[in-house]
Amino acid sequence: MKRGFFIVLATLLLLISFGTSVECQPRLRGVRYVRSLKAPDRKLARAILRTIPDFPARNMSEPEARDPETWIRYLYNRVDLNGDGNPEILAWVYGKRVSAATGFEALIFRSGKGEYKLIGRLADVWTPVIVGDRARNGWRDLFVWVAGGGTPGHYVGVRFGGQRYSGADGSFEAYAVAHQTEIRGIAFVSEEYSSGFKGVVLKKRM
Repeated sequence: MKRGFFIVLATLLLLISFGTSVECQPRLRGVRYVRSLKAPDRKLARAILRTIPDFPARNMSEPEARDPETWIRYLYNRVDLNGDGNPEILAWVYGKRVSAATGFEALIFRSGKGEYKLIGRLADVWTPVIVGDRARNGWRDLFVWVAGGGTPGHYVGVRFGGQRYSGADGSFEAYAVAHQTEIRGIAFVSEEYSSGFKGVVLKKRM
């Protein structure tokens, strides 16, 4: 009984934190907000699963895994980050089984003829992911919302490092944004939790 109570409590706290991350951030005047794509993408799902090697243990090992509120989901959009005419994929993966008080992972994939290649793994961030108007090293700057763990919520900038947006472990070099009103660009995976769309469910068999 106690175990069930704590599971419910943890789920509620996760939903509250997710809703807060999306809906309590100030909308920026210089930013256009775009809703996530809703159609499941099998190639993207396979690419995300490669970043979660213990996915079966996380998602399917316990009886309460049948509860939809515990499932791992992803929000995603396509956007050309380097101006070559081929869109990259921005995905934000969240759920009780990959939860963290300081956020979840935003993944950036480069598309190609084969499988998607991971070129960015930004750990502990919230939605939205803003693609800035300015480019450095031929790739657009990104802006992500960081908060939690006693840190007041704020946007930070992320630059392309020549090969990737981040280290393989999800660490990334963020630069400070003096005034968030200076951010210009398009916000992706900007879904409001109250909209009813909670993302695409991540499944093992793709």
